[in-house]
Amino acid sequence: MLKATVSDCHLAQRCPRLLARLRGGSGNAWKVGLDSSGDIPGQLFHDQFAAPFHKDMAAAFGKPGDSFAEILRGPAESLGDRISLFLRNQYFIPYLEKHSETLTADQAVGLAGCMTRWSAVMAVFLAPLVGDEKDTRAVVRRVFHPPERLLQAEHQYEDGERLTVSGRYDALLLDSSKGEAVVLDFKGRRPTDICEDFTQIVLYAWLIRESTGVVPRGMVLYLDGDGGTAEFPAAEIERGICQLPHLFDDVRQVVENRGPLRRAADAALCRVCPFDKACTDEPGVSVAVGKPLNPVAKQLDTKPPPLGKPIVNFQDQQEGKVALGRLCDLLDRVGLPSKPYGVIVGPRFLRLQIVPELEKGVTVGKLVNKAEDLQVALALKAPPLIQAQPGHISVDLPRSNREPLTLGALLETGVANRPASTCAFPLGMTIEGKVFWVDLAEPTMTSILIGGTSGSGKSVLLQSVVVGLGLCTPPGGVRFVLIDPKRVTFTQYAKFSCVENPLYLDIEPALARLKQLVEEMDDRYRLFENEGVSDVLSYASQTEKTICHYVVIIDEYADMILDRQMRNALEICIQRIGQKGRAAGFHLILATQRPDAKVVTGIIKANLQLKISLKVVSANNSRIILDEAGAEYLIGHGDMLVGGSTALERLQGPLVTKTELDQLALRQTR
Repeated sequence: MLKATVSDCHLAQRCPRLLARLRGGSGNAWKVGLDSSGDIPGQLFHDQFAAPFHKDMAAAFGKPGDSFAEILRGPAESLGDRISLFLRNQYFIPYLEKHSETLTADQAVGLAGCMTRWSAVMAVFLAPLVGDEKDTRAVVRRVFHPPERLLQAEHQYEDGERLTVSGRYDALLLDSSKGEAVVLDFKGRRPTDICEDFTQIVLYAWLIRESTGVVPRGMVLYLDGDGGTAEFPAAEIERGICQLPHLFDDVRQVVENRGPLRRAADAALCRVCPFDKACTDEPGVSVAVGKPLNPVAKQLDTKPPPLGKPIVNFQDQQEGKVALGRLCDLLDRVGLPSKPYGVIVGPRFLRLQIVPELEKGVTVGKLVNKAEDLQVALALKAPPLIQAQPGHISVDLPRSNREPLTLGALLETGVANRPASTCAFPLGMTIEGKVFWVDLAEPTMTSILIGGTSGSGKSVLLQSVVVGLGLCTPPGGVRFVLIDPKRVTFTQYAKFSCVENPLYLDIEPALARLKQLVEEMDDRYRLFENEGVSDVLSYASQTEKTICHYVVIIDEYADMILDRQMRNALEICIQRIGQKGRAAGFHLILATQRPDAKVVTGIIKANLQLKISLKVVSANNSRIILDEAGAEYLIGHGDMLVGGSTALERLQGPLVTKTELDQLALRQTR
C-alpha cells in the first residue's frame, strides 16, 4: 500500500523531482518557486483566525456561533461591515493583545488586511443565504462544517496497487441557495499559477467526493494584496478529478523510487531551483534521490495504455500550462489582458481556459476577432476555435502529441455514461474526455444532419455510426438502409445482416425504397393503434414482440437532388420520416459536402433534430448547419461540432478498425 498526502500530490504536479527531494530529506523543497507571502504570515492567519472561526461556527451550540448568527440580521448592504466588526472583536483584537510584543507592525497591518478581505468574501457568500430567513442560527449551523477534517481515499492503479491519499481541507461550507458544497482554501501568497491552486482544490474535492459522494465547487481566498478570490464550478472540478490518475502516476514513481522522473514543465521553476544542477535533460536520467532507480521502470512506464482509455498523460497537461501562459502573454501584448483559468487535455486538443478582464473592455467578440493573429503568433495551421463558456472563454489548440481515437476505445470508455436504450451509439469524445452518446429514441436526436467539406471525415463518421450502432444494438434490433451515390462508402458493409442488401447506389431505387419506408411507418402506427400503444418500446413491452429500428443513411444528399422533381419527392419523404419517425422506430441520417442553402433547405433543417458540422469552408456554411459560426476553424479528420437540439459541443470522431469490424461480423454475418 502506497501513501501520500495532498501536499505531496500538489508538489508532484509542480515537479516530481521536488517531491523526490522532499521525501529524500530536503525539507525546503516545497518552497521552491513559491512567491513569499510578504508581510502576511499565511499559516499564522489560518491557525489563529480562520480555523478557530470555522470551528466555532460549525459547533451546534456556543456563544461565538450564536453571536455571529445575530449579526446576520439586518440590511444586506452593511453585512460586510458587521462581519468585519465581529471578526475583529472576537479574534483579531484578542490575538493582538496577547502577542503584541512578538508581532511586528507590518505583520499586524498585513493581518488586518487579511481580515478585511476575508470578511468581504464571507459577506458576499452569506448574503443570498440569509435573505428573509428568521432563524439565522439555523443558517450558521447549516452553512459551516467542521474545518481541518482529515480525509483519506484510495486510488487503485491498473495493476492492482493502491495509493492512499490523505489531507485536511481548510474549510467546508454549504451554499444552500444552490444546493452545493464549497471547499475553501486560504493562500497567504499571491496567485502565481492558478492551475496549481486548482489542482489542490481538485484533490480536496476528490477526497470529499470519495467520503460523501458529493462533488463541491472550489474557492481560493488569496490574502496578499488585492489577490482576491478564484472560484471553480463543480463541473470544472469534476473534469479535474478525471485527470487525477495521471498525477497519481507521477506520485507513484516518486514513492516507489523509480524513474525517469519528468522535469518541471515551467522552465522558470528550474531557473530558481537550488537543486537544478543535479538535474539533466538527458532522456531516461532521473534525479538521484534515495535508492537507485529501478532499471525496469522505463519498460513499465512505456507500456501502452489499455483499450478504451484516451492516451492523455500528465506531460500533456504541462504542455497545456505552458501554452496557457504564452496565450495570456500574447493577449496582454495586443491589449486584451486575460487571466489564466485552467487547461483541459482532449484526444487531439488542448482547451485553454481564460477569463477576460471585462473591466478593461476585453470582450468575447474582440478575442474571436484575434483568432487569425493567434494563428500566426502560435504557428498554427488553422485559427484556433474560441468560444464563450460558463464563466470563462475557451481557446482550442492542437496537441503536439495527438493519438488516434478508435471506436473500440470509445465504446469501452463510454460504458459509464451509456444511455439505457437499445438504439444508442457513441458519436465521439469531448475535449473533457467524456463520450458523447446519440440516442435515436430521444426526440432531440432521432434524425441527424451532417455537413462537412471533402476530406473532413464524413464517410468515416458514417461508417462508425453503422458499426457502433450495430455493436450496441441487440441482434435484429436495427436495420440499415444505406444510400451511397458515391458507391464506395458502404461497400464492405453489405455482408452484415443488419444492412439491407443490395445497397442503394442509384437515385431511382433509393427514392422508391424511401417511399416504401414511409408506407411501412404508417403501417406501424396503425399496428400501434390496434394494440393501444404509443411507440416501439411500448409495443415490445406489451406484446413481447420485437420490431427493429430502421436507420436510413444518405452519404451524399447533394448528388440526389440535381433534378427538381427528384428534390421535391425526396424532401417529402425526409419530412415525413423526420416528423413521425421516432415513435415508429424510423430514423434518418443525411450527410452532404455541400452545406449551402440550396442543398440544406429550411425543410431539411426543420426535420433533422441533431446537427453535426465537420470542417467547412466558410462561416456561412457553419451557420447553415449549426446556426452559428465556428466549424470553419475545425481541422478535419473527424473534428466536429455538434449542436442543433443540444448545447454546442466539440467532439473527436473515432476510427473504425478491423477489430470492431470483426466483432460486428461475429454477431451479424450472413
